[in-house]
Amino acid sequence: MAALEPGSKAPDFALTATDGSTYRLSDLVKNGPVVLFFYKRECPVCQMAAPFMQKFEDAYGGSGFSILGIAQNEKEETIAFAREHGITFPVLLDSNGYKVSKAYGLTAVPTTFLVDSSGTIRHTVVSWSRPGLNAVSEAVAQLTQKPVVPISVEGDGAPDFRPG
Repeated sequence: MAALEPGSKAPDFALTATDGSTYRLSDLVKNGPVVLFFYKRECPVCQMAAPFMQKFEDAYGGSGFSILGIAQNEKEETIAFAREHGITFPVLLDSNGYKVSKAYGLTAVPTTFLVDSSGTIRHTVVSWSRPGLNAVSEAVAQLTQKPVVPISVEGDGAPDFRPG
């Protein structure tokens, strides 16, 4: 099964964050769109993407928007990754059998989804894609009525595309 496509209903989940709190997708979407960033610490493309994903939090964070990291690692590795890459958004643990990753049909990491307030996937970005992530940012800006902030621009050191 390939990663869930736009128009699909996002599978609900409840996962524990590195700080011990529990996050449920169906609760978060009530407050606005949610970006889900699936990754694994040892993935070089995930390492490259992580600081760019922080731009979603910096630009749109607060009321009306959420971004969640969903790590395929154990807690200590996940905490270290977040620290190394300056991640301040909540990071959830999906290391025990990758239940949520499987529900979303992941074939590669990183994979990013934009889920709207109805619980529908609006965008799916498999691997690193500058155009794909910038399209997600444009959609988040529209949904939150905030100015568009590009996630990656030519010359910032990131390629247009890099497979995960």
